[in-house]
Amino acid sequence: MVTKGRSGFSLMEVMVAVALLALAVTMMMPVIPLGLERLRDMRMRETAVWLAEQEIEQVRQVVFSNITSSAKQNTTISPLQKSVTVVDRSSTLKEVTVKIYWPNVRSGGDEKQISLVTLISKNGVNR
Repeated sequence: MVTKGRSGFSLMEVMVAVALLALAVTMMMPVIPLGLERLRDMRMRETAVWLAEQEIEQVRQVVFSNITSSAKQNTTISPLQKSVTVVDRSSTLKEVTVKIYWPNVRSGGDEKQISLVTLISKNGVNR
């Protein structure tokens, strides 16, 4: 009830507003962990791509005849792991695949991975 000369909210209006705010916050609570999970996954994917790019750049600096595969191994950025696969396409061309793995955020899920593939020529930058 509003009396003449006074302005503001009544106690009932404030209680309804607080109840609506509490209801909205309660409904948003299940979404927060999902958002945090997605954020972590995006950061891991971004880091994995950066690491794979770095690995490809390192391989490009190696003498062509010394480019070889490596088994899955831990990286300096935990919990990421990497593997490098080299396939001879011809005597002057090698296909290099760098895979970066990391555990799935959800328990019991398969590990996630990204792969970058490049071709390196004997007649190119590597001599």
